[in-house]
Amino acid sequence: MQNLKTTVLIIVVAMVAFASYLWFKPKYETTETTEALNPSNTVFNQNPEKENISRETNDDQEKLEADPIETEKLANAVNPWHSPANFEEVEKWKESRGYYSAADLDMYKSYSAETIKQLAQGGDIKALYQLARLKVSEGTGKKQDIVNIYLEAAVLGSSQALEWAGIMASTDPSFSRFQGEDGEQLYKKEMLEALSIYQVALIRGDREVLEQVNRTRSKLELTPEDDEYIKARGAEIYSELEEKRKSLGLGPFDNSVPQIVKNYHDDAATGFKRFIDRQ
Repeated sequence: MQNLKTTVLIIVVAMVAFASYLWFKPKYETTETTEALNPSNTVFNQNPEKENISRETNDDQEKLEADPIETEKLANAVNPWHSPANFEEVEKWKESRGYYSAADLDMYKSYSAETIKQLAQGGDIKALYQLARLKVSEGTGKKQDIVNIYLEAAVLGSSQALEWAGIMASTDPSFSRFQGEDGEQLYKKEMLEALSIYQVALIRGDREVLEQVNRTRSKLELTPEDDEYIKARGAEIYSELEEKRKSLGLGPFDNSVPQIVKNYHDDAATGFKRFIDRQ
């Protein structure tokens, strides 16, 4: 009898154990499957390589913050012109195109009008700038005369002068001469001439002028035919200036633009990039 009780007890324990196994096994497998499908829920699926990359990135950032030389290298990689040496090269190129410092130009303000005329006749670009400004301030020159003075400076190689010539050639629709029947057409004609002068600067690779181009274009309703006219007229003005240049024994224009200057113009931070695709 005792043996029978023992046997029954063993059978009951075995059945309970088997039932427990059947109950817990599916739940365990489901948990494993869920963790496999959701790696973020378990530490066993972390990516040690990704963790190392993140750690290296943080280490590099700490190095940059501690080392100004490394910071400069990074800045130069992002903006290829953005370093003291490269910026100096940009400034030298701009100076070769007639972009002078205020200090350089202020010196000419102390010269007499006669001295300025003599220097201008001798081919001094800064003197030509000052001569044009004197005529504007004194009201002694017609608009086209002042435009021509700047174009003389352009013949000598200044593309900054082309921007100022374009500004002088621009006009305002409120002037009385534009109030007649053909006023709108006349206004557009004068503004197209200004845009054509700016076009010469673009032919020469000087994109400093693009801000003025954008400002002038925004005042007009231009057609594809107008754009073709601007390009053709710009090429015509360019040829006229270059012929005058050759007659002075100066040779053709040097329109080369160093890559570092192109990078400078392309840099969105300078404000030029948004205009480039329109050209």
